Amino acid sequence: MFGYHSMLLSAPSAVLMLWTICRFFYLSTHSIISIYSSSRTIICLLSTLAMIPGVAAGSGQTPFPNIKFCTFSDFINSNFSPQVSLATVLLVLFSMLENPELLNLHAHMKGEKKVHASSWLTKFAYAFQQRLGDNIQDLFPEQLYPQKPIQRDLAIKLDNLAEILRLTPYRNGQLKSKLGNISRKAIEPIHMICPATMTCTTSTCKPQHLEQVTKTADIPVITLLKGTSCIENAYVLTGKCQHCKTLYVADHESYLPSNSQERQEVYLNDAPHIKIGQQLWVDRVFSKAVINATYSFL
Repeated sequence: MFGYHSMLLSAPSAVLMLWTICRFFYLSTHSIISIYSSSRTIICLLSTLAMIPGVAAGSGQTPFPNIKFCTFSDFINSNFSPQVSLATVLLVLFSMLENPELLNLHAHMKGEKKVHASSWLTKFAYAFQQRLGDNIQDLFPEQLYPQKPIQRDLAIKLDNLAEILRLTPYRNGQLKSKLGNISRKAIEPIHMICPATMTCTTSTCKPQHLEQVTKTADIPVITLLKGTSCIENAYVLTGKCQHCKTLYVADHESYLPSNSQERQEVYLNDAPHIKIGQQLWVDRVFSKAVINATYSFL
């Protein structure tokens, strides 16, 4: 029987997501929703909430491979062509991380039949061959590229890589624990929300560069809803044109009109990120999904 891990939203995430959706409804469709019954509003809210995937219980995850970079680098230098591109190396690495079920099946077959090129890994190698085409030869040192069908040779190479990355449920020939989804927490990128424009857009200015003016102690640390991901500890930076004193933020610009000391704000229709709360931002993918779901039920 297959193992089952319930899909759950943590209480803080659930509250955050629900608050975000309610905020979006108020900002974008308040006038429309007001003419409908409360039951229809609830249906819209629940439908939008259903689009947000749950978070798998952490106990079912396998940690990201904790190996030294030099170990990984030595393997690449010894087993791949010196002309191999960074993109190809990352394709191999992330393909290994995305397929724990295949690696579990391979490891069990390897343990029983004592084979390094199991039928599971040879099909994996075939998929690489289809993806890379002629560039598949970059996965072999130039003098060792096989002249025969390469699936078996590449499967053995992938088996060795799985052992180095410790992406196997076995340790010293003994079953330790089945591989789960590989955690990406250790390699989650740092998100800096910055102005989309590189230069000042004021007509009276030449293409002036923008100075970063947010003081280190004042950098907002926010939560970013990006697509279907909830990213904590993202940072927001503000740019400033030193000529016209216009301030540039990711979702708006702030300028001083002539003969006025009060700043005016202009919000950008094409902003890649939008602020919807004191410490909450969303990207266009998320905002469009919420708005589209709202109107589809009205």
